[in-house]
Amino acid sequence: MEKTFKIKDEKETFALAEKLSTNVEKGDIFFLMGNLGMGKSVFARAFIRSLMDDTDLTVPSPTFTLLQTYTPKAHDFDIYHYDFYRLEDAEEIYDLDWDLALEHGVILAEWPEKIEQIPIKRPVTWICFEKGDTENERIITFKRNAS
Repeated sequence: MEKTFKIKDEKETFALAEKLSTNVEKGDIFFLMGNLGMGKSVFARAFIRSLMDDTDLTVPSPTFTLLQTYTPKAHDFDIYHYDFYRLEDAEEIYDLDWDLALEHGVILAEWPEKIEQIPIKRPVTWICFEKGDTENERIITFKRNAS
């Protein structure tokens, strides 16, 4: 599966993230790829707020903490929002509740290329963010691998 969207601004990014969140199930893994400033954190924030049913929820970037977790009341899973940018070694993910996240959660991970040598034995949806033709436009491509 591959699907590409041309997004003109943050408002459309929010809408796309909210739409994706309506079909999420325990065990889903989303890897967000793209250069700095391409909208990965904006997308993650809208996705989390939608699942938490709270548009004003403070959703800090896990750049320094590496992981933020959320427990939506209306779902049977936790949300694990990772930012692997600062990882020194891919094996560090096991100190960040990775096994628990795989078993009980929905995973949103920024900078997944930092853990590419870690085997993941389930499907992953890759969400790739690229700059479009204008300052605010983004090309967002969804790709799903089998595992």
